[in-house]
Amino acid sequence: MKTATWMGIVLCLCASAALAQSKIESGWACPKATTANSIDVGDQPHHSYMIAQFNCTSTKGEIDGVKEKEGTATEFAEVTGNRL
Repeated sequence: MKTATWMGIVLCLCASAALAQSKIESGWACPKATTANSIDVGDQPHHSYMIAQFNCTSTKGEIDGVKEKEGTATEFAEVTGNRL
């Protein structure tokens, strides 16, 4: 049983190493949020959740020969008092 477990672990490590052969480098420029909302939690004063969406443009990068152009990013934050 121990041998089979170790063989499985080694197999998983080899598979993950084989998949990690290509390096992806990309850069994104995301100006101010296009949409932002907050929801008061109500369990204590000044406690809320915030969600914001950004439209981003690529500054560099490609995946399998296809250049990245634009994308959408979503940010979720918990706010307590005056800080994120």
